[in-house]
Amino acid sequence: MLARFSQLLADFEHTRRRSRKVEESGEQVGGQIRGPWYYQSLFNYLQYYARDAYEDFEGEETFDTDAVDVLTVHQAKGLEWPVVFVPSLVQGRFPSRMAGRQGEWLLPQSAFGPKARQRYEGSENDERRLFYVAMTRARDIVYLSRFRRINNRKSASPFLVEVAGKDPELATALPLPPPYQAEDDAQQETPTLAFSDVATYETCPFSYRLSALLGFQPQLAAELGYGKAVHHILRRLADHVRTQQALPTESDLGALFQQEFYLPFAHRFAFEQLHKAATRIVQRYLSDATCRNDLFRVWVTERPFELHLENGSLTGRADVILDQEGGRPGAMAIVDYKTSTADTADPYRFQLAIYAAAGRAEGIDVRAAYVHDLGKGKRDPVSVDVGHVAVARERARQALTRIANREFPYRKGDHCSGCDVRYVCRHGPGR
Repeated sequence: MLARFSQLLADFEHTRRRSRKVEESGEQVGGQIRGPWYYQSLFNYLQYYARDAYEDFEGEETFDTDAVDVLTVHQAKGLEWPVVFVPSLVQGRFPSRMAGRQGEWLLPQSAFGPKARQRYEGSENDERRLFYVAMTRARDIVYLSRFRRINNRKSASPFLVEVAGKDPELATALPLPPPYQAEDDAQQETPTLAFSDVATYETCPFSYRLSALLGFQPQLAAELGYGKAVHHILRRLADHVRTQQALPTESDLGALFQQEFYLPFAHRFAFEQLHKAATRIVQRYLSDATCRNDLFRVWVTERPFELHLENGSLTGRADVILDQEGGRPGAMAIVDYKTSTADTADPYRFQLAIYAAAGRAEGIDVRAAYVHDLGKGKRDPVSVDVGHVAVARERARQALTRIANREFPYRKGDHCSGCDVRYVCRHGPGR
């Protein structure tokens, strides 16, 4: 439920707080800040849209987990379980006392069309169809039950009486089907995960579960998307050099930033500061002779990869692949840009080894790989020889196995203070 509400808030804020650019000046104007009108809009969103729109929120798959799923009948559509319980089958609840009741509408009858108003208000036949959906979610056995009283006595639902032939007596035992047996591993579909998922899992499996499986969303921040925006500028620089066969002038660079640099949630002050920081990064990049030479060696940018392993697949996207590594045509080098590498470099080495393995599987002659720290203007080589790539493959295979086995222990470390889900983690800072 909390994960669902997290997704709801994220969807709302991605709309209400999104910034826009003023085309004439290139300035960015922030979206609506929190205040009375913001919360009034959130109330309207919850009241008139979200209550029904998030019925199909899936969350974590739990079919083969020793747990009970609690869902509405609408949420259960299209799904199946070995055992299903349909409780509260009393008059007034199922069928609902609201079915067929004339509602208060702000529109006249003529706006609905013939008989459309009655269709919106529902009928006993609609409730009957919903009851059929509930019963047919069970593969082996379905239990239909009711309670006798809350404050006053309650009559059995006519649907229950129709199925049982009478108002059932109090049951003393419940027959159960044999325990559920999971399919053989060979019959199960192998998962496909993004490399970023595996990296998150290795940092903290519990954080991975909260964010990737349960769906908890990170808080919006003004700098969100900064790294992607810088990457986008570098990609457009490569496109410029490829088409013009010349480095961009200062005027070209200014026009490129005005047209292409965008941060989705930054207000004006934050945008100006981050715009200056990004400009310095790109200017430093262009002042380096090796980087300028790279722009003429670009084979492809944003190249997608997929590495197939015995127990799953990993997907990713290389920032840039350079040709003529070591002066040899057809010899490729993968470069991964980072706006900061303050954290340990281990995930970056792991990532590039996986990309090298995927590229070689596609017939690309990957000879080298580099991590380029844009903030420091520093480039470090990463070994992608056969031994290192084999170790990375095995490391990825083991991570996929642990994810499939639902191993999500908490892992404490320096990452906790900046974790996206630290405020909902029971192990988070201050807990």
